[in-house]
Amino acid sequence: MANASIDQFRSEAQLSSRKWLVIASPILIVIIGALAARVSLALFGQWAWAATFLVYWGSMAACIALFSGLKKVKSWYGKPRGSILWLVVAILVGISPFPMLLLPNTELLRPSFLAVCWFCFALINGNIEEAYWRGFLFNEIKGWPKWLVVTYSSILFIAIHFLMLGTFATALFNIAFLVILAVMTFFLALLYLRTGSLRWSVLTHILADWGNMNVFVFMNILGMF
Repeated sequence: MANASIDQFRSEAQLSSRKWLVIASPILIVIIGALAARVSLALFGQWAWAATFLVYWGSMAACIALFSGLKKVKSWYGKPRGSILWLVVAILVGISPFPMLLLPNTELLRPSFLAVCWFCFALINGNIEEAYWRGFLFNEIKGWPKWLVVTYSSILFIAIHFLMLGTFATALFNIAFLVILAVMTFFLALLYLRTGSLRWSVLTHILADWGNMNVFVFMNILGMF
């Protein structure tokens, strides 16, 4: 009887520790990302974004692997529920930056190594960020009302754009960018919650990253506004 009580206590303690580690993980990722950006800027200058994102993506992937596993990740990418209109809206929101940055600067996309980086960056970043900031946090933070999880994850997602990316991309310190980022962040959360799948939020994220010409902004080749 005593052994059963001890085992139960240990099990509950492990669950509690796991819960708080999951909750603390985005704060740790913001700190790691901000530090990585500063070190990378000192070491690599204009290419600081590349080293920073390797650390950032790796830290998010490690959290997902440690606490969720492949089976859960696959479930986040299941068939979206709801109307096909969500796909239409996802595409429209995703391409909304195209007229502002992509279309006026297509000359930057002439066959070059930077163009390949721009294209591949969006594919990788869109998947990993959505898997962590929406899929992982929304599913692994237990016991919180959904609105609180959305608010918590969204605030930290917005923060990392300034504390990490703002280290080497001066164009991000702009009130218009803050407003657009906040709207996009909450839209991605709504899209995942309404469809029960990351498919459309990933699509929106990838399109937005292409439209924002992120690699060129990170290298200060292009201003955002």
